[in-house]
Amino acid sequence: MPYLIDTNLLIYALSGNASAAVLSQIDSAIADNAHFSVITRMELLGWSGHTPDSRRATEALLMQLTEISLTPAIVEAVIAIRT
Repeated sequence: MPYLIDTNLLIYALSGNASAAVLSQIDSAIADNAHFSVITRMELLGWSGHTPDSRRATEALLMQLTEISLTPAIVEAVIAIRT
């Protein structure tokens, strides 16, 4: 089963603050076809503090992962979980 990687984990990795062990786990997840949500894309790329280099690094990382779009079924499932 593929992993769904959270925005905060990717921020941690991209910031250079992740330990070697965490980076190794992320690399393993990527090798296992990890996923991220379209919301993560919006959160990461919508950050106004990017430099050209940090934006390129973020885009390169996201290209290694599979994006999950928000379908009506996903939206309804999230609503059900949260209520």
